[in-house]
Amino acid sequence: MGAAFALPQRILCEQLDDFVLVEDEAIRQAMVWMIEHVHTLAEGAGAAPLAAAYQFCASLSGVKTIVICSSSSPLARWSICARRWTPPNGLNEAGG
Repeated sequence: MGAAFALPQRILCEQLDDFVLVEDEAIRQAMVWMIEHVHTLAEGAGAAPLAAAYQFCASLSGVKTIVICSSSSPLARWSICARRWTPPNGLNEAGG
């Protein structure tokens, strides 16, 4: 009998070259940045790719990078976004 995660885990192992783990605080910071700079309210799952991209700011400098924000139910997490955050060095107010 297989576990519920067996199929998705197998697909990920076959298809991904790499993956990145991000801390909860980095995700919260990315959520705040998205609200303040691109006027997009995203829950943690939607902001996680941006948080991961921040971890690689130096290596992504000058490289066209696409970050997909795909999630739902952001209002439930609004309270964790109630503080300001400054984007990392190299990013301006417009995000570039």
